[in-house]
Amino acid sequence: MFQDFADIDEADNLDMDSAADTELDDTSYSQPLYTGSKLSVGTVIVLVMTFVLRHHLPWCAVEDLLMLLQIILPASSLLPKTRFLFEKPFSACSGIIEFCYYCPFCFANVESRHIRFLFEKPFSDV
Repeated sequence: MFQDFADIDEADNLDMDSAADTELDDTSYSQPLYTGSKLSVGTVIVLVMTFVLRHHLPWCAVEDLLMLLQIILPASSLLPKTRFLFEKPFSACSGIIEFCYYCPFCFANVESRHIRFLFEKPFSDV
């Protein structure tokens, strides 16, 4: 049922050259995640970051999540393979972010909070 995890450990040692090959420019975010995908690279990056923020994941968990997605997705996937490449689209984000909470039944705004946000250290590194 379970495969030998030795193969998975190799994903930890991603070759920096292969990571550079998948570096995205500003126009790449609208491309499909992989051939035949209905989701764009940008959409998936935002979905992953939403998951990370919602669950207050530390960066070590984000790195593990990215590695897991690399194992699951086709090899041709354009999803950033490293934390550095994943953070890159958000590097210009700093300032104040407004979090809005909505009622799940009527979608009325229940609460809004403003949070000062500096992207360099939004999570703990534990």
